[in-house]
Amino acid sequence: MTDKQEKQSTRERILTAAGELFATQGFAATTIRDICEKAKANVAAVNYHFRDKEGLYNELIKAMERELRETAVMSVADTPALPPAERLYSYVYNLLFRRLDPDRPKWKIILFHNELEKPSSFALNMFRELVHKEQEILRAIIEDILGADSNEETVVLCSHSVFGQIFFFFHIYGPILHDIMKKLALKQTEEPLTRERIARLARHITDFSLAAMARFCER
Repeated sequence: MTDKQEKQSTRERILTAAGELFATQGFAATTIRDICEKAKANVAAVNYHFRDKEGLYNELIKAMERELRETAVMSVADTPALPPAERLYSYVYNLLFRRLDPDRPKWKIILFHNELEKPSSFALNMFRELVHKEQEILRAIIEDILGADSNEETVVLCSHSVFGQIFFFFHIYGPILHDIMKKLALKQTEEPLTRERIARLARHITDFSLAAMARFCER
């Protein structure tokens, strides 16, 4: 292994160890010593790659943001020429998959969940642009579905209703509530979460929302 590869390997070990500890223990309770022991690295390596604990955490958030942009492909949802129903499904699926991807390490999902619940100032600034763009996409889709005569309040409420369904599944399959829901024998949590399951959830939310919005178009 070359020196460059060794440095990269050390950097990745530190990031993974820090992510796992930040997710389970929280930022304040995690020390550089804890991270170094878990990563089998020394303090000098942390200082070299990240400067300090805050720099290390910020780098994890940057990596999370890059991953979100890579996995949340909104090209279909943000293509006005395509049918709005197809765009809505793409939007719903992408948001569900981003949060519930069964192949993503659990610590990444927990860390993402924690940042959504209590975002750090660094993460808040970084995610603001992404969330604003997503809101614009959903609003444009809803407007196309409801038609040119739709009023502002109806568009906003329908947007909230679509996202509310997505958010529900975020929580019941999320790293915190999922175990509780299983103990309560909530039927939705009995089936293992797979990509196919996510696709079916996205289809249900889309069809349910389209049927509801069709009633507005009939008025």
